[in-house]
Amino acid sequence: MNKYIIIGIIAIALGTLLMTQLIKNQQLIVVGVIINTIGIFLMAKGSSLSTKKDKSEIIDKIKGFREEISVMKNNITNVQSLEKIEKIENEFNEWADNFVTDIESKRVEQQKSEVLLKEKEIKLSKKWKHIYQYTFEVVDNMLKAYNQRTGKRIEYIIPELSDNLYDKDAESLKSLIVFDNDTVWTITLQIVKPYKKEEIPNIVIHFFFGESWVGSARKRAEESSISEFLLLDIDLVRKCLDVRKSDRNLYIGDVKDAYSISADNYKTSIKDLFTTLIEYQIIRLKTD
Repeated sequence: MNKYIIIGIIAIALGTLLMTQLIKNQQLIVVGVIINTIGIFLMAKGSSLSTKKDKSEIIDKIKGFREEISVMKNNITNVQSLEKIEKIENEFNEWADNFVTDIESKRVEQQKSEVLLKEKEIKLSKKWKHIYQYTFEVVDNMLKAYNQRTGKRIEYIIPELSDNLYDKDAESLKSLIVFDNDTVWTITLQIVKPYKKEEIPNIVIHFFFGESWVGSARKRAEESSISEFLLLDIDLVRKCLDVRKSDRNLYIGDVKDAYSISADNYKTSIKDLFTTLIEYQIIRLKTD
């Protein structure tokens, strides 16, 4: 049962409760009818995303709501309240008739839309995955080389990228870099669904420093606590990667405001950016 159906059920329960207050206040019935109607609309939206059982339940709710309105109308003495309810009833009946008639065609239409969206996601992912792939390769190669040359141990985990940059695996992807107990980074993707235009995920680098009342830097990083960050905002129109700070006073090396991600020089740009960031962080470890 999805969130629309759950919210719809709550709204229907509240609407029904208000409708039962008719004897105390006839105005409440109008509010109850409106809330009840909204609840059924939400359940209908949810049912189009869910199972046949849910569709059957919404049809039963429509039938039951029609019967409730009919009973309530017979007990109303306030003319204005009656007119408002009749207006809602007419609009609701028109929508309900269309919904019941078109429910299967709407389900098929929605499935087609989901397939088209998934195809678009795969197409965009295939076209732009090289940027993310190279970013993680640069980080992996730099840290691996530093560990081998110095004999030190910077612990890091870089998960494998999903073929679909918009799916749940990509959304939950998190690279963890533990420079020491007090200095931890995570690198994640900020997913933007490609509904209206060609948009691809941004890259976010989160910085966790020192102890806090929440816990150690590593604990906060693993739990995705609030932190300072750099947002690498990828603009496909300008073929540019804009560097945006969570705090204008955040300093993590002499990074530029923007880097080119055109086909000719995206590798140079990504390598320059992450070399600046990682070198600065390692130097800080030595001098602190």
